[in-house]
Amino acid sequence: MKNVFIAIGGSGTKVAEAMVKLLGLGFPIRFDQNSRQLTSYGSDIHIWRIDPDKSAGAADQLKRTLNDYEQLQTLTGTYWSEIKTDITNTELDPLNLNNSGNSSPVKNLRTLVAMQETALPFLHPFYEEKDLDVDISEGFYQKPFIGSAVMALFAETLDLTTTEQGRTAGLMAYDNEETNFFLCGSLHGGTGASGVPIMAKFLKNRRRKQNITSWNIGGCLLGPYFLPPAPPFKADEGDLITPSNLSKKIDEYLKKFGEKDEFMALDDEAKRKLFKLILQGYYAKPEEVIRRARQGLEYYRSNSDAYFDLLYLVSKPSPNILPSNRWSNGGLSQRNPLNSAEIAAALAALEFFSQTSERNLKDQYKVPGGPVELDSSALRLGNLPCYRVGNELIVPEKAFFVSGLLCYLIEQVLPWSAAYAARGRFKFFETLHERGLNLDSEGRNYTQIIHTIGDFLKDLTQQHNVEYPTGWSRDNAELDNFFDKRFTKTIWRGLREIYPVRLGGWEINEKIFEDFENWVPDGNFTRGEYLRFIWSKLYENCEVVRGKN
Repeated sequence: MKNVFIAIGGSGTKVAEAMVKLLGLGFPIRFDQNSRQLTSYGSDIHIWRIDPDKSAGAADQLKRTLNDYEQLQTLTGTYWSEIKTDITNTELDPLNLNNSGNSSPVKNLRTLVAMQETALPFLHPFYEEKDLDVDISEGFYQKPFIGSAVMALFAETLDLTTTEQGRTAGLMAYDNEETNFFLCGSLHGGTGASGVPIMAKFLKNRRRKQNITSWNIGGCLLGPYFLPPAPPFKADEGDLITPSNLSKKIDEYLKKFGEKDEFMALDDEAKRKLFKLILQGYYAKPEEVIRRARQGLEYYRSNSDAYFDLLYLVSKPSPNILPSNRWSNGGLSQRNPLNSAEIAAALAALEFFSQTSERNLKDQYKVPGGPVELDSSALRLGNLPCYRVGNELIVPEKAFFVSGLLCYLIEQVLPWSAAYAARGRFKFFETLHERGLNLDSEGRNYTQIIHTIGDFLKDLTQQHNVEYPTGWSRDNAELDNFFDKRFTKTIWRGLREIYPVRLGGWEINEKIFEDFENWVPDGNFTRGEYLRFIWSKLYENCEVVRGKN
C-alpha cells in the first residue's frame, strides 16, 4: 500500500515536518507479521508539497528535517522506520501552469487571465484590479478567493502527462495501486483554505472517472491554533491608498518604518515589494483568522462528503499568539516553532495511514478532543489523541516515553567507553564482537542515531513560552531526564543506578534495566533492527500509572 501526504501551504508543511519527526522517533503505522513488532518500516510513504511560496521557511525546515531523517535511515539500515525523503521531486508549484514547463510561472491573476482567456469573464466580476495584479509568488495572503482560481487550474494540470506538474505528480502510477491520500492545510489561510478542498475534490473525481476502487482520501483541516502578529505598521486611518499614489505612499512609509528590525535583512527592492503588500492589505490579519475559519467550517459541513472519505479537524479554542518579532509575510523569514496542534494533526495522518483496507472509511467526520477543557498554552502529552495499529492502541505519551527511554539506554546505559570486561555483561556487545564489528565505530554510529532521535524528540515537545509559543506544558521538561547525565549513581542503600522510570501517566519497572542487558534480536541484525527490537520491548513493558493518566 502507498501512502501520500499532501502538504498544502505553510500549516500543511509544518504538519509534514511533525509527521517525519514522529516516524523518526519510532511511531508505528503497521504491525510486521514476521518480526511481530509495531513499526513503520515496510510502508511506502511519500510527501508532496503544494505551495506557491518556494522559499517558505516551513519548506526549508521540512527539507532539513528530511535530510536528518535520510541520514537516520542510512545509519539504521532496515527495520527502524521508512519514508521517501526526496521531496524535491514532488515539490508541486501551483503557479506553474505551462504545459512545457519552460515559461515563467504565473505571478498574478492577470497573468493567469492572459494564459486562460476563457477565465476572463469569470474573474473580473469577483476581483478588484489590485487583486488581479498582486504578486502571489509567496502565497495567497489569507485570501482563498485568490488562491481558488489558481488551484482549480493547477488541479487540471495534474491529470495530464503533457504538463510538468502532471509528470511530477505521476498520478497514473497510483491508478492501480492501493493508495491512501492525506491532505492537510489550514481552514483560515490562503493556500491551504483554497487548495485542500480543490485537491480533495480533484482526487475524488479522478477516482470516480477512472473507476478506481483502491484509493482512500483523507484530510485534516487546521482551524485557528495560533494567531499571527500584526505587521510592523499599517496604513494610517483615513490614508487612502490608490493606484495613482501607491508609489509615493510606499516611499513615505519606507522613510518612516524601513529601518525597523523586521525589515533590516531586506534590500530596497524587497522592502518596496513588502511595503506595497502591506499598504494594499495583502497580509494575514489576526483579527480575521477565526471568522474565516468559521466560514470554512460552514462550507465543509455541507460539502465534506464530496471531498473526503475521512476528515479530521484540529483547532484550539484559545489559539497561541506568535510574538511580534516573528511577523513575516511569507518567504524564508517565516519560521514558526512546531505547535502541539501540528503534532495532533500529524498523529491524525499516522492513524489514517495505519488503517487497513478492510475498514470502512466512507463519509466519516472526526473531531479529536478531550473530555475536559484543556489549556491550549499548557497541553500535556497525555492530551494527544490515540490511534490504533491493528489491535494495538498507540498512546502518544507512552510512545514519547519509550523513545526517550530508548535514547537513554543506548547513550547512557550501554558502556561504550568502558573496558571490555565491563561490556561483557551485555549480550549486545558480545554479539557485535562475535560478528567482528569495530565497537568504537559502532559506538559513533549509534551515538549519531540517538542524537538525531533526541533532537526530534526535543523539537516536538519543547515547552511553551511567550517567545516560543508551542502550546506544551512545562511537564514536558521531564523528557530532559533521558538526556541528563545526573542519572548515574547515588548513595542510597549502597551504590546503585538511578533511572528515569516515569513520564506523565506511564512508568516502567526498574527490572527492565537489568533485562535490557540480554535484549538482542536473532541473527545478524542491523542497527535499525536492534533499535526497533528495544523500542518494542519497552512499549510492551510500559504500564499505565493508575489514576494518573
